Amino acid sequence: NGRGPSANFAYDAWNADNEHFTMMALGSNLSDNMLERSIAMFSKFPKDSLWLLDGGSTDHLSSVRSDFFEFIPVTGERYVEGINCKVEGIGSVRVIVTLQNGKKRQITLTKVLYCPDLPKTSKLQPKRLFSQATAEAQGNDFHYTRTGRYITMKDGQNITIHPLGNMNLYFLEL
Repeated sequence: NGRGPSANFAYDAWNADNEHFTMMALGSNLSDNMLERSIAMFSKFPKDSLWLLDGGSTDHLSSVRSDFFEFIPVTGERYVEGINCKVEGIGSVRVIVTLQNGKKRQITLTKVLYCPDLPKTSKLQPKRLFSQATAEAQGNDFHYTRTGRYITMKDGQNITIHPLGNMNLYFLEL
């Protein structure tokens, strides 16, 4: 339970078509070799179904405007700290998750920040970020064990957390 290994590369975030979210702030804990291996591994996965998991972010982020079914533009200058990414809106996103039992289910992510320049913040060029802290605050539990990694939702259903290589990087297939 609690913060998993993904917190090793996380950043502190602002508190407040055919693609899905991905984002990763790469901190100083990744060597150049690990970074290159991460980029190579990441490029093998279809970016339209990945949400990179961040144990240190306080917000879900998406750079894809069409993800949002509810959207409120943000007025003024607001930025995600740590990656200096401008926030242009906030809203709700629906995603389909595959549960560990193989069934699919729709869930809604609320208070997702719209940051169109998110892919420019990392060499991985991510589109979406899933905040572990936000999901935990909403009553979901994270498990990182020797036998598997998964999220237990409030109703007891589990979603698998997938490793991205062996570098303490994780993603959700949504």
